[in-house]
Amino acid sequence: MISELWTRPGLTDLLLGRLSAPPLTMVHYSKAKLKVIRPLTYWELYQYRKGAMQKLWKDQEAFRYLVHRISFESECRVHLEKLGYERNEELSWLYCTLAEHEGESFQRQMGNWRHEVPLTPKRIERSFFEVVGLPMELRARRVEEMAGADGLKRALLLWTTRQSIIKPHKFMKMTIIPRIEVITPDPFVPTKVVDLRNRERLRGPCRSW
Repeated sequence: MISELWTRPGLTDLLLGRLSAPPLTMVHYSKAKLKVIRPLTYWELYQYRKGAMQKLWKDQEAFRYLVHRISFESECRVHLEKLGYERNEELSWLYCTLAEHEGESFQRQMGNWRHEVPLTPKRIERSFFEVVGLPMELRARRVEEMAGADGLKRALLLWTTRQSIIKPHKFMKMTIIPRIEVITPDPFVPTKVVDLRNRERLRGPCRSW
């Protein structure tokens, strides 16, 4: 399991070195170019999902998705509250991606614009990290496993060592593409915006799931 993987020679130093190097980059994709990336209210999220998934979902499925999000994000809020942060129960959270830890098919699926911001220590502390596409037995069982710098190290470790078993999967009729997901409550102003309508401009190693 995870504790056993940490003993591999050089792997711990590699991952810890990456965290002390220049910041990793957090990415948010959208169909439109945005000046500010902000979380939606839960009502906005419900309306957006109901519209975006109208060919696949009925109203009760959009509501079930909303309940799932509220339940998970409430657990994340409780964890941050223990660290002294105020909780805002009106807003949903942002689901972003760790740059260079995603598949090309995910980029094509998510939109024409890529909004980037450095993943600073402060942002890491307030965020949660998970490798999407892992088998159930390797997924985090508690939000504490996903939280902060330790959660990021865990996600990087799994992404590095378990590539052969990270696969796309279905969730509520959606195809979920593998990536390291960054779940964060905070809006951000992107420091760089990339136009992906010409896909050849995109740089970085990506797997084409």
